[in-house]
Amino acid sequence: MLRSFHAGLAYTVVALNLAAGLWGLLFVRRRLPAPRLFWPAIVAGQVALAVQVVAGVALLNQLGAKPGFHVFYGFVVLIAAALSWALRGESPRRAIVVSSVVAVFVGAVSVRAMLTAGR
Repeated sequence: MLRSFHAGLAYTVVALNLAAGLWGLLFVRRRLPAPRLFWPAIVAGQVALAVQVVAGVALLNQLGAKPGFHVFYGFVVLIAAALSWALRGESPRRAIVVSSVVAVFVGAVSVRAMLTAGR
């Protein structure tokens, strides 16, 4: 059951982060302020990522498997998401740029993690 939850949540992590990141980059490109729903979208993607990593660690412990690249990718994106809050800076535009780029990075690396699952 945990394995199917982890596998299914991966698609949610990718979709939420790519959607929020690309949406934010659209506003950056058009030099518009981010709408009110942008930040909840970023947070939703990061919360889904955190739940995904916790489920992955639990699954790893349950299976007794050795960590590989899949686990490495999971921790890389978790650290990147956490650091994005520290790197935002004071400027609202910089905050949108950093958060959007990191969200796209999380989505893309999460796809790579999905491709290495079970290896």
